[in-house]
Amino acid sequence: MRELEDRWILPLRGDSVVDIDWDPRDVRLTLDSQATIVVGYGAHLTPGNGSTFDRDAKPLGDWERSVADEALRDRIVSSVGFKSGTLRVWFANGWGLISRTHYTNAAAAVYLNDDLLWVQTESGGSIDA
Repeated sequence: MRELEDRWILPLRGDSVVDIDWDPRDVRLTLDSQATIVVGYGAHLTPGNGSTFDRDAKPLGDWERSVADEALRDRIVSSVGFKSGTLRVWFANGWGLISRTHYTNAAAAVYLNDDLLWVQTESGGSIDA
């Protein structure tokens, strides 16, 4: 994992989502590298640009399950855990998954081999040291 001034580049680039578990409380994306991304249903999914003003972004729970499932089942081209608490994961198909600390029910965490790698906290994001 590479640390920059305002973010960590998470080691998920090139991984593909091989399973999605739509639990009642959260969504778990299992990657082919044994990593797992866990987000609440309030995390936003978008075919847009993912900016704060992205009108195409809406909570996972608002998308038809079949659309969200298809959008999330692709290869990851970018995965960033910001120190501000935002998790941003972009897929090769152009869709993005974004969790910000001010989103309701959007808590996010990234695990690698069942070890916590990055977690969103109330005040930002942090790595497990």
